[in-house]
Parts: sequence; structure tokens; C-alpha cells
Amino acid sequence: MKIKAILMVTLVCVLTFCFSGTSFASQIYIDLQEVKADVAPQIINERTMVPVRAIAEMVGCRVEWIADKQQVEIYEPMSKVLITVMQIGNKTANDRVGVECEMDSPPIIINDRTFVPLRFISEIIGYKVDYNVDNGNVYLFSPAYINNQIGEGKGSETKSINYESYKGDWNLKVAGDEEIYLFTCLEVYFGVTGINIAEINNNSVKGSIYSILGAPGYRQAEVAFEGKIENGKLLASYKDDAWLYSGNIELSFENEKLVANITRDKVDTTPMWGIPEGKFSYIRPIESKLIDISGEEKKQLEQFFAPIAKDRIMPFSKGTLTDETIVNFVGINLGAGYLPATEFGNKVREKDGKVIFDESVMNDLAKRYFGIGIKEHKSYGAVTYEKGVYSVPALGGVSEYPLVQLLMKDTKNEGTYYAIVDFIFDYPDQGKQLEYEYLIEMQKSQSYTIKAIKEIKSPIGELNNAKWVLGDEKAITATVSLHCQKALEDGSKDISRVRGGTSTLQRNVII
Repeated sequence: MKIKAILMVTLVCVLTFCFSGTSFASQIYIDLQEVKADVAPQIINERTMVPVRAIAEMVGCRVEWIADKQQVEIYEPMSKVLITVMQIGNKTANDRVGVECEMDSPPIIINDRTFVPLRFISEIIGYKVDYNVDNGNVYLFSPAYINNQIGEGKGSETKSINYESYKGDWNLKVAGDEEIYLFTCLEVYFGVTGINIAEINNNSVKGSIYSILGAPGYRQAEVAFEGKIENGKLLASYKDDAWLYSGNIELSFENEKLVANITRDKVDTTPMWGIPEGKFSYIRPIESKLIDISGEEKKQLEQFFAPIAKDRIMPFSKGTLTDETIVNFVGINLGAGYLPATEFGNKVREKDGKVIFDESVMNDLAKRYFGIGIKEHKSYGAVTYEKGVYSVPALGGVSEYPLVQLLMKDTKNEGTYYAIVDFIFDYPDQGKQLEYEYLIEMQKSQSYTIKAIKEIKSPIGELNNAKWVLGDEKAITATVSLHCQKALEDGSKDISRVRGGTSTLQRNVII
């Protein structure tokens, strides 16, 4: 049906290769200028490692080597502003605002040169990474270069765009719960409407527009197109011989997305099935697979998630955690007894109606849950701090509890996992009720740490509705169909053409 590409290019892409051990990578270019270095990039344990000084100095940054600490410091161009600090052999680095972040691989020294993961250095300097699957070359593009080249489609300047980076699959961008529809492992339930760019040669493009239904046994649609890129846009025609319609597609290559304007030629009878008509945005999917977890593993995850109930920490985006949020999270949970205290011995104790604990406990729990420590210990709200000791009022009451619905692994980003988790409250008169549902992004090394929490606005695992039981296709179809009805970003008046309007339940589903 659709051709799976080797590449998924995003600002946070990981370049992985089917090698193990160490091998040499191809050339690296920054804004199409070759990086001159006395040592070549290398692929180590399936990670592209690059000489940090050559990359950083090429973009104007200053690099300092602190020998006694085995530490690398990178500063902004013509400035004393520190961007990041890395240490040889340590996967944890600090970004420009002092937040700790995990690298895929630790910095290493090869032939007296410090090598770091390409993914990390590109993110730190704010450059986009493209990978040429034909020759293995790696391209880094600055925001200024991208804006200048892509911008508004400026005549011949667009010839410099690396169109090959757009090869592969792109999923329809939706307005609500966007990430849910990007997981490839959920396509069998949600389905997908997307574009595949199969070939790009000398500005000639071949590809297809496709719609895959969310449950087996329903019809699917796919039509091929081909055309030429002119002034930064692809103009192509398509024809669906199965449903006897044809039309045109205008495709714009924008930063991190495709924008397609799809039209149909007039026909006497409108086909009941086919691809969507209208203007749509398409973004990269999240290559993923479902993880089968045992009952004991599920129980352990639910215990881990119990403290992140909404009354103790609100949803947050990746990289936005602050000391205040973490201090309140740890303090409130220790005060209420939702975080383990006995393992810390007398470092956690109760006195005069308060829970008192050492700052080392705060750091340990912050790193256990979020992979980062506290930059500055101080009082926040009800959690007070003085001379290395925190205190918080002892709390009580009941709260909602988590039920793990799904665990997914990002197959392109090593160690990245996602969980769909229901938070349930037991009401005395109404019984179990779903309060809210989270999509939780995690990083796993020895154990999980939480990187982002997003509330799913239209829950997919509601109690008294269809359950996420693999293989229960009828139940899954019903839940997913209801979930998808309001998800389309734009063009909803024409979306019934994706599947045909024979069922009221299915009519507006974008799967």
C-alpha cells in the first residue's frame, strides 16, 4: 500500500543506521557549505557522532575545553552566553537555560577530538538536520537559511532546497489530539490519510495520496501522481481508475510540513469513495510499535504514574519543567503519601503536622521522575525550604488513580516511549468514572523518566465504552470512530469523500 521511507526528518530527528560498532559517516554540510574537519564523523552504536569543535565553530560558536573536568562548554557567537555544558562519558548535559537533558550517547574522545551525538549538537544550536539516503551525506540548515530559501517561494533560489528530505510518508494534520493520529502503530485502528513522496529526481516527483481505513474489511483508496517542482511548488495530476475520477494537486514544501491543495475534475456522478478534496497540511508520522506488557509491568507503571494526577502536577510540554513545578510535585506528593518515603529512612520524617525531608530526597525524586535535578533549592508555595531541609503540611484525602491503556515505543528515537493513561475516580454513588486521559512521553534508560504530559481532549479509553483490547475490532472501531469525528483541521465539508457517507457513525471519520 504505502512505501515506508528510511527517513523521518524533523527538528528533533535521530539519524540511525543499520550498523553496530564503529564506522565512518559521509560528509557533513552546514547551509550547503562542507564542514572542514581533520577527523571524519563516525557512526558508533548506531549513532552519528561528530567532532564538536568543527561543527560549533563553523556556525560561529566558541568552544572551551575544561581539561580537569573533562568538560566541553559551548558559547553563543560573539557572546559570553553559555549554550551547553557536556562532560566526557556522561549522557546528561545542560542546555542554555540550565535544564538537564539526556543525550542518546555520551561524548567520547577519538584521536584527541571530542565527538558528540549529531542530534544533540544540532538541537542545541537550533539547526534542522536532513539526511541524503543515496550518498549518506548529512545536511544542517540554520533557521535563517531555511527562511531565505523556502520563505515565500522565491524564484530560482528554491533550487537550493533539499527536496530529498521530503521523501517518505506524511500524515494529515488534525486539530484535536494531534499526536494520537501520528503514531503509525495506531493506524490499524485510526487509519490514516496521507501523502507518500516516493521519488524526487531533478525536481521530478512521483508519489501517491492514500487513505487507509481504521478497521479491517473496509475499502481503501490510493491514487498515484507525478509532476514537476516549479518555483518551490509541485504541480501534478492524478487519476483514480477504480472510482472514475481525476484531478490536480498543488504541493508546497514548507518547513517541517507539506501543504497540499487537492482538487477534482467535474464529473456527472460524484464518487462515493476516494481521496479527500481541499487544502490540507501534512506532517511527519511517529514511527512506532505497540509494546505488549505483562500484568506486573502494567502494575508497576501505574504505581509510577500515580503521583502525576492533575491535582499534583499539571500537563507540561517537553523541556518546560521548572524548579517550582518539580518542588511542588515532590513536596505535595510526599505530604500526601503518594511518593515512597520509607526507602529514605530518617531523611523523611513527620513533626508537628508536617512532613520534613532533606534536599537530597528532593533531588533523588526529581531525577527519578523527570531525569533532572533542582538547579536552585528554595521555597515555593506550601513547600518551604531552609538550610538544606524542605517541609510541607501533611495532607490527606483521596484522589484519582491511573490505568495504563497502551504503551508504545518510538522506533526512530532510541529510548523514547509513550503511554496512554486513564485517570479514574471512584465515586460512592456513581462508581468508577474517567476523569481525564493523558498521553505521556517518556525516556527509558535503566528506568522510565517523564518528559511531557498532554491531556487527550477526546478520551479513547472511556469506561463503559469500547476498550483498547487488541483484536476486539468491533469495539475498537466504535470507539475510534466516535473519537475521530471532530479531529479534522480544515476541509471538513469534503471529508466524507475519504470513506463515503454510508454510515452516520463513519461519515466524518478521517481515518
